[in-house]
Amino acid sequence: MLSIITCGAAAGIANAQPAASIPTSTSMHLYSYSDPVYGIKKISYPAGWLAGTAGLQEGTIVLFTPPQNASGTDRLAWVALLVHPTYGNSLKDIASWEASRHNTDQAAAAAAQEQNTTLSGLAAKQLSVTWNSNGHTAQVLYFIAMQGGKEYALQFIAVPGTFQKYLPQVQAMAKSLQIDTSKIPSVSGQFSDPVRGLSFTLPPSWTGLQYADRNNLNNTHIVAFSHVELVPGSTNKTGYASMSIITDDNRNLPQIRHAQNLCSPPQSSEIVFLANKVKALHYIAGCNFAGDRTLADTYQLVTAQRTVFMVFTASSNSSFTIYTPEFEKIAGNFSASGAADLSDFTTLPAAYANHTSEQVTVGSKPSTVQIETTSAISDFQYNEPAKQISFKAVETGKRGFTVMDAGKIIGQPHSATMDGSPTGYTAILDRTSSNSTYIQLDYGSGLHTFTVTGTAAK
Repeated sequence: MLSIITCGAAAGIANAQPAASIPTSTSMHLYSYSDPVYGIKKISYPAGWLAGTAGLQEGTIVLFTPPQNASGTDRLAWVALLVHPTYGNSLKDIASWEASRHNTDQAAAAAAQEQNTTLSGLAAKQLSVTWNSNGHTAQVLYFIAMQGGKEYALQFIAVPGTFQKYLPQVQAMAKSLQIDTSKIPSVSGQFSDPVRGLSFTLPPSWTGLQYADRNNLNNTHIVAFSHVELVPGSTNKTGYASMSIITDDNRNLPQIRHAQNLCSPPQSSEIVFLANKVKALHYIAGCNFAGDRTLADTYQLVTAQRTVFMVFTASSNSSFTIYTPEFEKIAGNFSASGAADLSDFTTLPAAYANHTSEQVTVGSKPSTVQIETTSAISDFQYNEPAKQISFKAVETGKRGFTVMDAGKIIGQPHSATMDGSPTGYTAILDRTSSNSTYIQLDYGSGLHTFTVTGTAAK
């Protein structure tokens, strides 16, 4: 679905050239923007405005913002051109969802003004919504059309006074938009990205939309897929499922992997083999996307230069269960050239985390505990009678983690403490080898003392 843009004025000007004026109620000089990647033949916008493509969310083709010398709240207005999969929804469904999304007040959402119109020759909806957020009011105007499973929208947001000031110009922009829908990069069947060395096969009837790399901040959202499952003999949808592949420089991986306020700790976690026979971390977490509570089925693969995430989400827990077998099929045939051949989970690129080991004695025999951590580890001890490991971790970043293959000496983890108080942990089963268990601890900045106790503790 459409996502409200949270960034400010975007940097960079793309394909901006003078264009002839379009007759409207207000005479104005216009520039022209085009984008062959997304099939945008032309859209005209006011002279002096900026057409930015840098640092935008996936699916946002371009962000138009007022001149830099605009004063007051005028500078806070923007017009965005968007393209997304429809996720099997009708045009009316999409318009209704946008109306309700911008207001928790159902009466206000119901009062949204909706009318039929056209956008680039396509049947469209024009939707006007008054948006209340944290005590502030803004007006939102959408022109929404759909074609070939894709949603195209022109989105205008501004405070009330500025909204009325710029409205004639935005209406002219909508009239000028020309889209070649055949140019939108779709994906079906076998997906292959030779530049990144990524490939996989989609299940029958699944389709996708490939986003351009430039529209992202710190990572590359390569492709998002959607699929609507119909109940046999009925038109009732069981929900949709979407899939994303995200690549990123390994230097930012700890922050991405443990992003707060998005996903809860994993409900289950294991290490699996993917198609190219390298190990990947597979975990399921509860997530909150745009206020919708759902589940995310994630496969994380470390390659020589980057980390690849395959993130599957569904619209509800029930549809998540329905789609999980399809998720596993896609992940099972996923291949990434250049992936590290991991002999064990801790052998990762140095840019990801520090790697160390601790020697302990188990039944009079020496044993090695492999450790992957963002922190400095000290005072590592193993209490064999209690089946308990203890250590200290100093984390200099905002948050950190420590993963160790401790299961082989303490058995299945039973409990953990941090600084003397019970704390959560993740048990990761490696079913690619001898079913060994890794233990993952997540924590904030500073010095912490941990103990991890196994089920065999006396």
